[in-house]
Amino acid sequence: MKSLKMSLVMVLVLTAIFNCKAQLIKSVNYIKLESHGPIEEVYHRPLIISTCKLKVELTKQDITKLKSEYGVRVITPALEKMFLNQNIYFLITTKRTYLQMLKFIDDNPHFFTNEKNKNNSAAYNHDITSITAQGRIYEVFYKYNNGFFKNLIENLKVKNCDKKVITAIDQL
Repeated sequence: MKSLKMSLVMVLVLTAIFNCKAQLIKSVNYIKLESHGPIEEVYHRPLIISTCKLKVELTKQDITKLKSEYGVRVITPALEKMFLNQNIYFLITTKRTYLQMLKFIDDNPHFFTNEKNKNNSAAYNHDITSITAQGRIYEVFYKYNNGFFKNLIENLKVKNCDKKVITAIDQL
């Protein structure tokens, strides 16, 4: 229970740091990979993978930021699209690749935090990856971050999955 509380607190803290707080609307059919470096580090755009275009809505904070940065009263669809594309990397893939990624996540719980492996204060000097898949949130245990990505990429290559996805994951 304590690790769940710590994980939730860390997710909230890291979320507050990000520039873009856009929210995916009424959809759990996506995989979101977010890589967080140490708190002082720069913002990393999250990678959102789905099989179709997703509806994304800006938060009030995003709207306020956009209006002040561009000196506008109304945010046009073009400005909103530009903002989202600057802050989130969207990638549409095949159903086969999407399902293979879900299978890899489900079949490899040993990469994620649990009662034994927790991302405590020592972890925050390292890269940490949060994954949202089918509405569930996973956090990769910091010592396994590199292994997780290496194994995921290798798995996707062996299964002859979408090369765009493999390249995007390799660049995280």
